[in-house]
Amino acid sequence: MYVKSPSCKWFDGYEGQGAVVLDEFAGRRDAVTASMLLRLLDCHPVRVEIKGSSRPLLATRIYITTNHHPAKWYDWEGRWSSYAALARRIHQVVMYHDELPYVCDLASFWQVGQHGPLDPENPVGIYTPALIDNKPRPFMGPARNPDRMAPPFDAPAPSVSAHAVGYHEFSH
Repeated sequence: MYVKSPSCKWFDGYEGQGAVVLDEFAGRRDAVTASMLLRLLDCHPVRVEIKGSSRPLLATRIYITTNHHPAKWYDWEGRWSSYAALARRIHQVVMYHDELPYVCDLASFWQVGQHGPLDPENPVGIYTPALIDNKPRPFMGPARNPDRMAPPFDAPAPSVSAHAVGYHEFSH
């Protein structure tokens, strides 16, 4: 597994590992542009830059760890089709509430309102009191373990922002 620092544009040290982690991803504050992120998550071959050269990205799994909802990664205004393309490329979102993982309902997680994705002033979908960056977060469905359900609506907010992990798998 290759762990890529989002603050560096180079993939130095990547040697064809089957999984790549974009760790602590923050979008526009990182060296990975929106178009590059879409290319990395696409099923078509892509080459990644290493200092002085490039090499093919052979990974079949890409994980993204983040403290920010994808709607905040980039300025999506006028580019909702790119945001929708990102949503199509991420197959699973796992959020952590009090250190317990929950698989999110993708429809509400990516829901786009009339003012764009997850407009914080006009939230859409079902929400719990738990917060991400002081904004309501989407209701989370049951985790892989069916005995563990999402927290109830009166669940206390976590003391820190939740982490989301995006997972994308494809074959070349």
